[in-house]
Amino acid sequence: MAPGAPLLAAGLPSTKGAPASAPLPPQWHGLYAGLNAGARIAGDDAVSHTTYATGPGFDAGTVLAGTYPVRFYNGSGFIGGAQAGYNYQLALGKGMKDLVLGVETDIQGLTASDSEYASNLALSYLSPGGHVFTGTNFNRSIDYLGTLRGRVGLVLKPTVLAYVTGGLAYGGVSFSSRGMSDVMTATSALAGVGFGGSSLSDTKAGYALGGGVEWAFLPNWSLKAEYLYYNLGTYTSHAPHLEMLLATGAAASNTAGVDSLTFDGHVLRTGVNYHFNGFAAEPVLAKY
Repeated sequence: MAPGAPLLAAGLPSTKGAPASAPLPPQWHGLYAGLNAGARIAGDDAVSHTTYATGPGFDAGTVLAGTYPVRFYNGSGFIGGAQAGYNYQLALGKGMKDLVLGVETDIQGLTASDSEYASNLALSYLSPGGHVFTGTNFNRSIDYLGTLRGRVGLVLKPTVLAYVTGGLAYGGVSFSSRGMSDVMTATSALAGVGFGGSSLSDTKAGYALGGGVEWAFLPNWSLKAEYLYYNLGTYTSHAPHLEMLLATGAAASNTAGVDSLTFDGHVLRTGVNYHFNGFAAEPVLAKY
């Protein structure tokens, strides 16, 4: 041994540094699918209804009823369905939270529907001085709701993800109105009665926005709580009325209604997802 060389006693601990922990693998990366359930709460719960004069006996073009809202109060109900998506996790650097980019689609069934009756809301004057009373039943429903959304999230903890989301929404919607009009003379004699209505049944598209929190509670499973607002647009339907003039027995289309309404609402739901890549529950120690 060379003079001055340090002596290492047998059995003394090595001065080599302790093994370091390897970084956690991506916690949220990969494909997932699951189920959800919750509540749908109605958004804009009003129909704007306007009645116009269109034929003999009226000042042509006169707004009979004016425009008034018909309020719906029963627009809440159960919503449930399935979702699937894909996450891509990005490490932003030391001291920063990881970013998760993803896309998700879902399809939901709903039980929410509305019905309301509005009576004697149209009181207007015929040219000679008479007036018109109307009563109308309104019904509105949404049968299913689907979305295709992007997601942007931050990994608050390895097992907790907070995110915002937004994108396309679509749904099957229906609306109908059925009304009756009584045409009165200036002396309050019945001059005629009328019946009419409108209907709409279609698939409409719009947008959805929201956010939520997801928690990985098992190696392949997560729970989420989520809020979404959806808007499928505002639509107008025309409801002609047929007036039967009792004095002469002649029929004439003397009034017409226009209904305008928005299909939108709020969704509060919880869900469970199965992650096909799984999660890493504990750090992996590097081996030497």
